[in-house]
Amino acid sequence: YIPSTGMIQFFLGTFMVESPVLSNPDGWHFVAATLSMPLIKMILYVDGQRVDGAFFTSNGIPSCTNALGSYYQGTPSELFIGKIDEAQYYDRLLSQGEVSALYNAGAAGVCKPKK
Repeated sequence: YIPSTGMIQFFLGTFMVESPVLSNPDGWHFVAATLSMPLIKMILYVDGQRVDGAFFTSNGIPSCTNALGSYYQGTPSELFIGKIDEAQYYDRLLSQGEVSALYNAGAAGVCKPKK
């Protein structure tokens, strides 16, 4: 979430997908972004719904650092303001159905119960 725009943005190097302006930007939102290869296709989901998607042409994924919660290019205003809960990376592409199921889990979340 970038406070000045009210949108959720997901970057991979210079590639970006973004949500429409959120109707309740101060509330909790479920956000998922997927990336498929070898064609670079990024899809952004907010609250279980696909909100943006794009194909990018490139000679591979740009070299970049994972920075959950920020897009830091020397401008502090581009840092995430808020809380992040249950952040996860997957080593495979999630389907739209899987993203929806994760969202629909609600308060049950995806954390495994302790034994």
